[in-house]
Amino acid sequence: VEDEDEVRRLARLTLEAAGYRVISAIHGQDAIEKTIHDLKSVDLVLTDIVMPVMGGFRMVETLKEINPNIKVAMMTGYPGGSPSDGHFVEDKYRIITKPFKPEELRSVISKILDLPEA
Repeated sequence: VEDEDEVRRLARLTLEAAGYRVISAIHGQDAIEKTIHDLKSVDLVLTDIVMPVMGGFRMVETLKEINPNIKVAMMTGYPGGSPSDGHFVEDKYRIITKPFKPEELRSVISKILDLPEA
């Protein structure tokens, strides 16, 4: 889930090339609308933090109400994460700092998916 076209495209192409099925969305509300009926089959959400319409934290909270086992990675352009909506990313979710290289994204996503469920 990313509002910047190029970043969203790079992430989608990188993950599809690694064999993942990807649902691409431009903001949180778009992601909810695209996944709400099949959210139990979604293993991980990769999202930007700050987006128009609905940001990453609010979207993730909504999705976790439906599927509490969903894993989350958040992208940010701020090194070390940034506070948003009263949360600190580093306390809750894995951070991927933009810009990132495709191999970095693949590695982080693979590691998150290999973690046992909370």
